Amino acid sequence: AVHAFAILEDKVWTDRTAQVALAEKFARQSLQENSEDAYAHYAMARIAYLESKCTAADYHAQRAIAANPYDAMIVTVIAGLSYQCGSPRAGTLLDRAYRIRNDNDVAMRGFLIFATISQGQEQRLKALGFASRPPPGAQLPGFLLTETLIAAAQGRQKEAATQWNEFKQLYPGAGPSDEDKLRPIVLSDPTRRLVLQLLRKNGVINS
Repeated sequence: AVHAFAILEDKVWTDRTAQVALAEKFARQSLQENSEDAYAHYAMARIAYLESKCTAADYHAQRAIAANPYDAMIVTVIAGLSYQCGSPRAGTLLDRAYRIRNDNDVAMRGFLIFATISQGQEQRLKALGFASRPPPGAQLPGFLLTETLIAAAQGRQKEAATQWNEFKQLYPGAGPSDEDKLRPIVLSDPTRRLVLQLLRKNGVINS
């Protein structure tokens, strides 16, 4: 289950189809051993959301949260993805995600921001305040993107543009468009579109 989780959280998707298939394989193996494993159900839910399979996504999301309702990562990611399927629990999950969030976890902060944007509640981003910039490495891209979105939502256009340009420089081989630059870090197509929409609305990008 943890292996499936790690594959899905890998920020470098060289072969999306192969990685999703491998994650699903490990998740299903885990569920054969323990049908209540939260991370296995989380992996299955996230895969189903990526593939727009709403019935399966909702089923596994419910099982994952029931198995571990205080896991901030599980709750936050599902809160961000569940809107794609019109889940009536999306708002409640977002409220829970804010209550149990870990402000020092860069990855979780990013997922919480995506979840907030996905539900059209950008005004809540001010509750997150400022985060410390991590050193160069795996966490820096996520930090730059999330801080770009917070600054944009709060009307700090110049600051948002500066951080966005720095973010784009980290992925020189990702393709020329703004959407190309997002693909390595925002895996969900609907979420990626919402991020671009927020950046356009606040004058950070024009494309």
